[in-house]
This record gives sequence, structure tokens and C-alpha cells, in this order.
Amino acid sequence: MLKKLIVISLFIWFALIYFWNVGGFSLSSWDEAWFGSISKDIVKKGNFFTPTFNGEPFYDHPPFGFWLQAISQALFGFNEFGVRLPSVIWGILSLYFVYKLGQKWGTQLAGLLAMMILGTCIWFVLRTRSGNLDIIFIGNLLGSLFFATKVKEDDRYLPIMIVFLFISILTKSALGFGVVLLCFIWLLPLKRQIIKKLLMGLIILTFLLSTWILLIKNSSGINPLAKMIEVGSRSGWQNLWNIGNIKNNLFYLHMGVEEWYYPMIIAIVVSLLFHKRKEFKFLWLWVIFYLGIFLLNRKTELWHLIPVYPALALILSLVIVRTKYLKILLIVFIVVVFVRQNIRLINLIKEQRGISPIVMLVKETNAIPGKFYLDDSDLPVAVYYSNCKVYPVKYLDSPFNEIAYLLKNAESGSLVITSIGDLQKTDRLFMELKKIGNISLVILKD
Repeated sequence: MLKKLIVISLFIWFALIYFWNVGGFSLSSWDEAWFGSISKDIVKKGNFFTPTFNGEPFYDHPPFGFWLQAISQALFGFNEFGVRLPSVIWGILSLYFVYKLGQKWGTQLAGLLAMMILGTCIWFVLRTRSGNLDIIFIGNLLGSLFFATKVKEDDRYLPIMIVFLFISILTKSALGFGVVLLCFIWLLPLKRQIIKKLLMGLIILTFLLSTWILLIKNSSGINPLAKMIEVGSRSGWQNLWNIGNIKNNLFYLHMGVEEWYYPMIIAIVVSLLFHKRKEFKFLWLWVIFYLGIFLLNRKTELWHLIPVYPALALILSLVIVRTKYLKILLIVFIVVVFVRQNIRLINLIKEQRGISPIVMLVKETNAIPGKFYLDDSDLPVAVYYSNCKVYPVKYLDSPFNEIAYLLKNAESGSLVITSIGDLQKTDRLFMELKKIGNISLVILKD
């Protein structure tokens, strides 16, 4: 009863942390406003199969995350809360699944510890409170693996596992196929009665994916899966012996989990003592697969390593509950780190507030007709908050990609966001609508 009360209390605590003022600060350009604009277009155009960004087809990522954001914005409005809500829900769902996996492979205490660890990994929380695809993918990954463990005992759970596999691929295609591989490995050796049903499930999965690909290909001429795998697999592979980049990516892992980093590393080493247990072999494979993909890539970003966090949290929690000695001391240590991580998170969340200067400027364009030119790197923010097509200066054809030439030659009535320094150099007449810092929004005159 006490453990159940602790679990419920933790879920309530995490929900409070994740929802706290989640709609109270501006979207960031990459990836929030970018993805928010795509999902907003889905709602406005009613087209769920051909995502667009700034008027152009977008196939860098599969559509499931955008569908969730579109539904959320349709219900709660085109705002920050609507964009971020799916990530928050899937973040809490991720904690539930990691708790159940810890309980399945260890004890209820293992599940509880795994949830405490994952739920306070700094970048897991920051991405949960952000309108992106990372945490939606993590929730689908953990859901797939949880139902794979259920299928091992009862094949009636197979359809649910297939659904989670499908939406994993439709969230992040290249990484999603890794989830299929992990689930298949967990199910080995296959029981005779499940082989036929599993094959049928894989056929249905393939049919659904093929139908989706054909719909997109027929409407646009683009193979979306090929495009997404190209983006997902990323360029930037490096030589294994490039120790500097490997160290840099391990530093990213350290930044992402902060005080859990060294306990996780120690737990991996200690877990070798339990090498005969299937769950540890599986967790090592999980870490090697997702860490290996990004560890050897010079273009890895901090958040790309988040799929490793749940596996490391489970390894640490399972090692603790299987330790015969010092178990109480280790649990106290986990609680202390948990409190410290929460204090750190509360301070970070307090800083997430207010409207950014670029958003203030862009919002001024809503009621004014005319072409909108942006001499700034925040294109997604401009697209999301302006509700119109935005022309980024640096991507225009020459010579209009030079701000001095554009200011002199753009049509009268055009809106331009640029630096005050560039405006001072032009002899073109303009009216300044709003100025914040060294950036101005102006309307060009004859």
C-alpha cells in the first residue's frame, strides 16, 4: 500500500513539474515553432498526409508527432500549450512504461527507482516540456518494449505491440525500425504458437507503411520513407578512432542526465556480474544500438542521446535491487540525487517564461498585408507567429539575398525584420512599426 501511494505521489509530482507554466513562454525556432507550424497547417488545410512548412511540402520526419500536435492545437488553439501538450502527455506515459518495465524485470522498487531516475534526467524533462518529436518517440519505444514483454506471456497483446511499432516508425522512421529490431530480439526464441501471429502482424505493419508511402508518393512524387531515413541516419559519420568527437558526445550524455551520469556508468560495469540474466543482455544491446548510432557521428546533438536514457535508468535501478549489500545506502543515494535533480529542474523551469523579442516583432505583422521578409535565422518562429508565408532573405535568389539590395528594391508595402544597422545604411523610405533592441520591423515605402 505504501509503495503504491509513493508511485501515485511521484506521478502527480512529475505531472506538476511537466505541466508547470508549459504554455507560458515562446516557442523556440528549432524544433518547436518548426513542428508547430507544420501541425498548424495540417489543421488549417485538413490534409493529414502532405505536411507543409512555409508553403512547401515537408518530408524530413514522419507525420505521427505532427498529427498529435494538430489534434492538440485543434482542441486548445494555435498556441504554445497546444504545441507542447503531446510531448508532456507522452513524457508521463514514458515514465509509466519505464516503471512497468522495471517492475517486470525486477521488482516494484526497481520500477519506482527507474521512474525517479528517468523522470529527473535534465534533458528528458526539458524535451518533455518542448514541442518536439523526441519524447513522443521515447513513449512509443517504451510502449513497444513493454507490450513485447506482455506478448511473451500472452500473445493477445500482439496487436497493441504492432500499433506501438507502427507509430514508432511514424514518429522517427530510422530510429523506429530499431524498435522493431529490439522487440523481435526480446521475443526470441519464438514460441511456435506466436510465429504465425507475429508474421501476420508484421505483414499488417508492412501493409500500413506501404499504403502510407504510396499515398504520399502518388500525391507528391517523393518517396517519404527514403527521405526520412536519409535525414534520420544523418551525414557526419566519423572514424571510430576520432576520440575527440566520441568524448564530445559522451559529454553530451553527461549534460543530458547530469548527476545520474557516473552512477549509470558504474551500474553498467556492475551489471556485468548479472550477465546470465536476459534483461541485462537486452539492455546492453539497447544501449549499444542507440548510443552507437550517435556516438560515432560528428553531427550528434545533445537530445539525440535521449533514447539511451531509459535503458541506463533501468540498468541502474535493476543493479540496485539485485545488490545484496549496501542496498539501503544505495536507495538513500538515489533519493538524494533525485532531490538535487528536482531542485535543478525547478530552477531551470523558473527561467522558462516570457515572450522572446523576435516573437513580439513577428506578431505585429498579423494585421498588416504585404510580403514579409525576414533577415534573421528564426524562420520557424516567424512562420508560426505571423500566419503567412515568410521570405527569408538569405535563401532568396541573388541579388535579393543581400539585405542592402532587398531594402532598396523590394516592392512598396513589404514588411521587413532586420537590424537597425542595415536600416541606417539604406536611403529607402520606410516606416518603423516596432523596435526591440537592435532589431526593427519596418514597412517599406516608395
